[in-house]
Amino acid sequence: MKRILLVTPLLVLLLALGSLASQSLGLRPSPLPQGARLLLWSIEAAGLAGLFLIARGTLPAGAAASASLSLGLAVALAAWIFRGPVVATTLLAAGALGRAEARTLSVGTLMTYLICGVILGWVGRPPRSVSQ
Repeated sequence: MKRILLVTPLLVLLLALGSLASQSLGLRPSPLPQGARLLLWSIEAAGLAGLFLIARGTLPAGAAASASLSLGLAVALAAWIFRGPVVATTLLAAGALGRAEARTLSVGTLMTYLICGVILGWVGRPPRSVSQ
């Protein structure tokens, strides 16, 4: 669990880089101030890490080692459903985004979340036992 909590700042950085990448692909910059955006990325990263820890706690003891990467990807996809298509569709319906921008937001968020899921899965795997 300590390793997951220690990697949360890295997830914040990845979410920020994902946002910058989406902007470079044509998405309008967020109107929020930098401090609010950092707070939102921190909440997202903590949510992803927490969801991973909850999901990992439901696995049988021996399955945690083999399923860690799959679990990280599954958590990323579950979180993306609410952050990607739902938010993009809401903004599209409200007229705040065009169709191409909504697609860019959704796909950019998917890529960012998948990278975060792989990192969570890699860091969240149980430590190897040293055999003597």
